[in-house]
Amino acid sequence: MTESWRNRIVGSDLVDPKTLSTNPYNWRGYLKKQQETLQAAIREIGYLRSVTVNKRTGNIIDGHLRVGLAIFAGQDTIPVEYVDLDEAEEREAIATFDPIAALTDAEPEALDRLLREIASDEPQIQQLLSDLASDAGLNREEYGFM
Repeated sequence: MTESWRNRIVGSDLVDPKTLSTNPYNWRGYLKKQQETLQAAIREIGYLRSVTVNKRTGNIIDGHLRVGLAIFAGQDTIPVEYVDLDEAEEREAIATFDPIAALTDAEPEALDRLLREIASDEPQIQQLLSDLASDAGLNREEYGFM
C-alpha cells in the first residue's frame, strides 16, 4: 500500500489584500511585462488561483504579485487558501512552488489545438500566446496573435 499524501490545506477565505504579509524569503522579482500580462488575464478571465498563505506564520507562499495588483487596483478582497506548514516547510515551499511548474515541456500538437481555439482581445495575452507558439516551434502567424 502506498503512503497517503498529507493534505496541508486547512481552509480558504476572502481576505483584504492589505492584511496579507509578504514572505521575507520571497526571491521572485516581477517584470513589468509579467505584471501587465497578469492584469490582462485577470481583466479578461478573472481570478483563477487563490493566494497561498501559511496559517502558522501569516506569510504569503504563492501570490505576491496577485496581492500587489489587488492592492493597486483597490480590490476589497482576494481569495486565499491557507496551508499549515512549519517554518522550514514554508521556506522549501516558497523555493520550489514556481520552479516545479516551470519544468514542463510543451507538446506542440496539443498546444497547436489549444491556440487555434483561443480568441483574446488583450494585447498582453496575445503576445504571451504568440511567444508560447514560437517557443514550441509553431508558426505564430497562423494563430492571428501579435
